[in-house]
Amino acid sequence: MERSEWETVRRRLEATSGARREGGGLRRAAVLVPLYQAGGEIFLLLTRRTQMVEHHKGQIAFPGGAADEGEDLLQTALRETYEEIGIPPEQVEILGRLPDTEVTVSGFRVTPYVGV
Repeated sequence: MERSEWETVRRRLEATSGARREGGGLRRAAVLVPLYQAGGEIFLLLTRRTQMVEHHKGQIAFPGGAADEGEDLLQTALRETYEEIGIPPEQVEILGRLPDTEVTVSGFRVTPYVGV
C-alpha cells in the first residue's frame, strides 16, 4: 500500500477521537488491530484464543489483553501482541485509535489501536 493510503487511514482514525467514552468500574484492556499488505491487498490479522486463558476462551479476537499496573494502554496492546503472536513492538507503526468499547460480560473497557 502506498504511504499516502496509510495516511488516509490515519486521518480517518483521528476523526473518531470525539467518540471516546469514559466508563467507570471496568478493568482496562487494549488490543492491536493489525493491518498488513500482501499482494497489493490489505488484510486484518485475527487470533483464536486458547482454552487456557481466563477470559473469552476459544473466541476469535485481536491480539491484546488486560493492562498491567502502571502500564499505559498502548504499551499493553504492543506487549500483548508480542506475547500472543510474536510481533515486536518496534516493528508496529500505530496509525491511530478507535473508540473504546465495553465488554461488560467480562468487566473490561477495551481500547483498540490500529497499526501496520
